[in-house]
This record gives sequence, structure tokens and C-alpha cells, in this order.
Amino acid sequence: MGIRLPKELGKKFMEVHETGRFKSYGAFMKDNVLVSEKLYDDLELLSSLLNDSFHYAMSLPPK
Repeated sequence: MGIRLPKELGKKFMEVHETGRFKSYGAFMKDNVLVSEKLYDDLELLSSLLNDSFHYAMSLPPK
């Protein structure tokens, strides 16, 4: 599963949780980090990530 995060938060997440960038259909998705399956049971962490991702996406200019 991948979640879009701001660059600094994404970099910190990848270092702390020893994960990498999210790849979909052979391409790395911009600002997306890979959330490994071992983190799926940590509902507090997932909730926080989704909240951060939502606020980041809402701060981006509309296309």
C-alpha cells in the first residue's frame, strides 16, 4: 500500500520504518511511500498517516 506524504515526512517515515518509495505498474509514484504489511496492525500509525496524507493532498493546488 502506498500513501502520499510531504517530502520531509515521507523521508523520515522511510528511514524509521525501513521502507522505500511506492511503485505502481512499474513506475515510482511522486511523493508516495510504501507502507509494509507489518505496519497494517498499527491502527494508530495508519490513522496518523492517512490524516497527514489527507492534509498534504488538500494543500496541493488543484489540477
